[in-house]
Amino acid sequence: MRRCLALCVLAALPALGHAQDGPEERARALFEEGMAHAAQERWVPALEAFRRSIELAEVPVTLFNIGSVLMRLGRMQEAVATFERYLALTDDPRERAEAQALIEQARGAVRSLRLTVSPPDARVAVDGIHIPGNGTERVIPVDPGTHRLSVRASGFDRSELTIEPETEALTVRLTPQPALVVVRASQADAVIVVDGVRQGRGEAQLELDAGRHHLRVDAGDGYTPFERTIQLEPGERRNVEAALSRDEPVYRRGWFWGVLGATAVAIAGGVTAAALLSGREEAPYGGSTGFVF
Repeated sequence: MRRCLALCVLAALPALGHAQDGPEERARALFEEGMAHAAQERWVPALEAFRRSIELAEVPVTLFNIGSVLMRLGRMQEAVATFERYLALTDDPRERAEAQALIEQARGAVRSLRLTVSPPDARVAVDGIHIPGNGTERVIPVDPGTHRLSVRASGFDRSELTIEPETEALTVRLTPQPALVVVRASQADAVIVVDGVRQGRGEAQLELDAGRHHLRVDAGDGYTPFERTIQLEPGERRNVEAALSRDEPVYRRGWFWGVLGATAVAIAGGVTAAALLSGREEAPYGGSTGFVF
């Protein structure tokens, strides 16, 4: 790697030219600064200087050196992307072959982490960099060394784990956050009951597990109880307004009059039948059968 950096500086000097001032000259100065840091194996400041240089002048050899320093830092996936960008800028067969060899070397150093995660739509990041993908089973590319794994999902507690160099598989199951439910009854003395457990009167702020719950709000005699089955998601926030209505007097209800009417008809029919039966019993005997109808 050091040989590559030394060779690249020789090629870079003519490429940057001899501008007296302007972006090219500043790019050249930053390139040389990067080379000075690299000579002392100060890889982080070398990378910063090279990247500032490439922002001013896109010189292929600067990209090559950036990729080389990234490999020194163990950031193999970034190095691969940088060398691929370098290949798009050079047609020289020898330079392309050297870059291809470094790409293969960098790819070979990237390992695969088998990750089992729940919920399946959780977002995963390694060292703060988002890793695309979803599903319960995933394969995460990881550079050599120790890394920080972050897993998060809406409505769940975030999980932070360390990926050790020898780690091959991890299982991360996020803990669902409770749902917050605020229940307000239209009657201040109404009793609030959730899943058979009394929670208060009039108003209650409740932390409930995700899933189905039965809510009942009862203001006692004279009011129709408010009842609902609610389905809650992890971390959900929900307001429930329990409007309690007064019971109608029984004589004002439609069914009451319907039943009453049917009862009256039945009573009237009974009276008529009784009268007929009574009339039959008092009828005089006569006719060929002995009865008069």
